[in-house]
Amino acid sequence: MRSEPSPLRDGAHTYEPSLVYTLFGVVTPHVFGSAALGYTDNVLRQDDEAPGPRRHEAFFRGTAGARLDAELREHRAELGWQGTATEYVASGDIDTLEQRLHLRLDLEFNDVSVHGDAGWTRSAYPQSIQLQGLVRLDTYDAGSWVQVDLNRFGARAGASFQRLDFLGSRLRFLDQRVLGGELQLYARVTDKLRALVEYGYQAFRFDLGRRGQLNDFDLHRVSAGIDGSFTPKLSASAKVGYAVQRVDDALGRGDRAYGGFVASLAGRWEPVQGTTFGLSYRRDVSVSTQSNGLVTDAVDATAEQRLFDERVRLSASAGWSRSNVATGKHIAAWRFGAQASWQVRPWLSLALAWDTQRVMSQFPLGDYETNTVLATVGVGF
Repeated sequence: MRSEPSPLRDGAHTYEPSLVYTLFGVVTPHVFGSAALGYTDNVLRQDDEAPGPRRHEAFFRGTAGARLDAELREHRAELGWQGTATEYVASGDIDTLEQRLHLRLDLEFNDVSVHGDAGWTRSAYPQSIQLQGLVRLDTYDAGSWVQVDLNRFGARAGASFQRLDFLGSRLRFLDQRVLGGELQLYARVTDKLRALVEYGYQAFRFDLGRRGQLNDFDLHRVSAGIDGSFTPKLSASAKVGYAVQRVDDALGRGDRAYGGFVASLAGRWEPVQGTTFGLSYRRDVSVSTQSNGLVTDAVDATAEQRLFDERVRLSASAGWSRSNVATGKHIAAWRFGAQASWQVRPWLSLALAWDTQRVMSQFPLGDYETNTVLATVGVGF
């Protein structure tokens, strides 16, 4: 369990909370914000017409946020809000307004830790067929877990709830509730390395039920592995297991069930101080608009160099993913990116980022490429 306030995060900017003034002797306020100027060579259309030629356009983006922190001995609570507005130059109005309201609670006792969080998010993101416009979505989520740590053994149990409401009528068939639970048992091999077994359960329930395009389904996962530090310079997490999807096939869609291998592997290596490499692989099952089971394999690699007492950070990343739909089709994607950031002052940060993505799909109008450059300045206290 953490012993310090969590950092203030705003995209490429991260700040350690610095305000110490308390309101009414109870909560400490923190504020942050950023302004960005960007350019992209593939702007999303705001309608459902034929894609036409690619549009090249500059855009502005502004973010503001605030958080209240309360502390009572080892216990902590945080209540935060963040809003981001994006405006494309040619459109003349605010194209997206995204918001996040979040509550976090951490309680620490002798051998027991308790965590809880709840939130509401309004987001806007590209549809799977990218040139058909933006998806606007309200997400309500809540979760909690309890962890008991006794000498070299421990256990963790948790539960979660998520509600998705799509604001566009064309995607209402995706409105859903997701109930989840998890249980983890572990033993410490060393002080910083654990061996563990996990069981996870998720129940997906669509509002339209059997009247809609998708079936309700349950997903069970069982996995085992290790996580922690092998040496001061090498840490890793490796979990492999089996997932089974049980589908309500009353509509004759029994071929949409899935049973197979899942995995989550990640490693971090710091050969010398200030230089870090990361590599990860995952295989998982998620919801698809074409079938209940979207089986995704993804590989990501990162590299980071920290300079001048870590005030300057240079990083690069690359990723590949392939999602196989139960109907036999697939969607593959490549992504490359680079970023440079400079912590000018503890409260002032500058960043420059470039990102390119290439999506290759077997669905109509599903192929696209986009390149984006973004320069941003942020402050946080």
